[in-house]
Amino acid sequence: MNNSQQQKQTPNEQNQKKHKNTLEIFIHAQIASLGSFYSGYALGELNMALEKLDIAYDIINSKYIDLYNGFLTGAVPLGAALGCLLSGILLSKFGRRQLFMYCDFLGIILGFIFLIQNFQTAVIVRFIMGLLVGINSTVVPLYIREISPVILNSQTHELSQNIVKNTYKPQYIEEIIQEIQAETTAKKNQNDTFTLIFSKQYRSRLKLGSIISLFQQTCGINAIVFYSSKIFLEATGNKILANYMTVFSGLILIVFTFNASFFTKKYGRKTIFQFGHFFLMFLLLLISISLSFSQKQQNNSQQQNQLQDIQQEQQSEQNEEEPAKNLQFFIIFLIYLHLMTFSLSIGPVTWIYNADFLNSEKALGFCTAVNWSCTFLIGLFIPTLQNLFGISNLFLVFAVLSLGSFIYITLFAKETFGLNQQQIVQIFADQCDKIELQNINTAEDKNEEEEEDSYKQNKYYIE
Repeated sequence: MNNSQQQKQTPNEQNQKKHKNTLEIFIHAQIASLGSFYSGYALGELNMALEKLDIAYDIINSKYIDLYNGFLTGAVPLGAALGCLLSGILLSKFGRRQLFMYCDFLGIILGFIFLIQNFQTAVIVRFIMGLLVGINSTVVPLYIREISPVILNSQTHELSQNIVKNTYKPQYIEEIIQEIQAETTAKKNQNDTFTLIFSKQYRSRLKLGSIISLFQQTCGINAIVFYSSKIFLEATGNKILANYMTVFSGLILIVFTFNASFFTKKYGRKTIFQFGHFFLMFLLLLISISLSFSQKQQNNSQQQNQLQDIQQEQQSEQNEEEPAKNLQFFIIFLIYLHLMTFSLSIGPVTWIYNADFLNSEKALGFCTAVNWSCTFLIGLFIPTLQNLFGISNLFLVFAVLSLGSFIYITLFAKETFGLNQQQIVQIFADQCDKIELQNINTAEDKNEEEEEDSYKQNKYYIE
């Protein structure tokens, strides 16, 4: 009786068992997260250096400079989208460890090639860097998932999120059921094909994961990350101050993403999504209005300066200097608040939630590719759209998209917080899948009964 009760322990009860050395797990997770550091570096390295690279590549006076900058910025996310799709094939061929080493070695070589002062070479190098970023965004979370216990889910998750905001929900294989889990994983990997993830019973989950990955980018986060230096420069008019503010914005992403584990452990995924998208919509609307007023003040000031003489100009500058500065600092405060909100909500939870219900390496890779594709489009077209429509109107568009994200999450997302994998599969399964699952369970029960009857008959015969 006691043995049967122990065998029927729920996954949550099994997860409460003590795991081995916690410090060792964190060290391995931190080393693996260096792949995410490379991803974050590749995405953000051009932020403050873009203008100098335009001079080095001799495109500063070109009428297509915005398009050139878009290709330089968007080459990494474009390569990352392809890298996510290739990661499953490379994992099955090389394994986790060898793939880590190959990516690191190639990344070192690309760093030296990037020193060549040629625009076409730079785009190609950044595209290949993007391939490595895409591979890392799949391999790093997968490795962390395999070495981490569920009880350390949020903590090990944030190690990778701290650096680039990409990770995967960890799962731990306890020693007692290690052989059974290994066999189950092997069978699952054999059936984990693109045909399966695009099948009818899986299509709704893939659609939800893709749209949520898309929503992570339409809240304007990478528009700020890619071009924060330009935004801060327009707000302050001081290049040095704008560069310091850009560095500080990166520190905000790191610090607040690390503290996001408090929310992910306490509140549901859907609740965090709703709060994040709604509050980001509110902040984006305020940023848009504030930037619009700031631009109008600058235009009015320029027109007045053209009509007034020097004495009157100095007097008007003294009268308008203080409110203009207050508005600029208010804009900077709103942008920092936007980064904090993203780091505490949508940034980490997108990957946790997708990993909860997708339960497939190829499905997660596909949704990650959707995320990177959207990042590529944002990096490519933001400079051109900013010059055509103005930055304030762009933030207004992101506010509308965040409102749409909030509505979609409210209507279609399902809560997975506190559920084990079997319960999550059941709430996302169609009615036909549930009937099939019940039939399988019934068949298994019948087989157990037949085996027990056969054993009893055999035992009785021997006696």
